[in-house]
Amino acid sequence: MFERTDRSQRMGHVGGEDGYAVISYVLAGLLFYGGAGWLADHFLHTNFLLPVGIIVGTVAAFYMIIKRYGHLASTAERSHDGMDESDPHGGR
Repeated sequence: MFERTDRSQRMGHVGGEDGYAVISYVLAGLLFYGGAGWLADHFLHTNFLLPVGIIVGTVAAFYMIIKRYGHLASTAERSHDGMDESDPHGGR
């Protein structure tokens, strides 16, 4: 009855969605781990866990971004260099 189509086929590839996702990862990492650091500082009466939480949140966010979007750049580079993805030697 209904034909299932990929979202990117229906709407066309919109690069802004990836940008919003990247910003969301960074903000979520900063807020979550920074908030956890702030709470730990508050209850443990310390002053160093907020900066540690912010740094850990930023590192975790960039790890997630690279994990999710890192393969896109390498795939684009391979297709740009004329290499066929099914041929590991690139037709050479």
